Amino acid sequence: MKKYLLLVVVIAVAFFLSRRFIFVTEADRIRRVVNHARRALEQEQSDALMHLLASDFQDHYGNDRGAIKSDIDNFFSQVDSIEVMMKIGSVRINNLDRHWVWNDSSGRDVGSHIDVVAPGALCSLRVRIFGKVEGEKGIVLGGIRPADVVLELVKNGTEWEVSYAQY
Repeated sequence: MKKYLLLVVVIAVAFFLSRRFIFVTEADRIRRVVNHARRALEQEQSDALMHLLASDFQDHYGNDRGAIKSDIDNFFSQVDSIEVMMKIGSVRINNLDRHWVWNDSSGRDVGSHIDVVAPGALCSLRVRIFGKVEGEKGIVLGGIRPADVVLELVKNGTEWEVSYAQY
């Protein structure tokens, strides 16, 4: 009986490890990048955040990597702590050149019209960011409803990087 119990435990552990490390999808890898960005933001690690941005990164305001780095460092110098509430919506992998029109989970057009260059991916998020200054907590991004964020990611070798952000 102990042999069967041990066998079941070994099979369960092997299944967990294979799912976690061997059978990882591209969507799982993208979710890891997004979660890594959340942790880096909460821990105020600007270099870790910058590592996740593609060399040609640009947001929908036209800010490039240099402007984002300056804004992030300025933000980190002003707040005592940061809390990020985030829900990853969908991840769409694109292997062909095409034009995306992004809709939220209810099918409502959120105004994101992005030309994607293959290979790439889009990730939709619902985000609220809170900053605490001198014990007072304030909303930095989002409001009563979380902000809709769309990230375009490109694959650089084996790593996914954020090449465009709309928030």
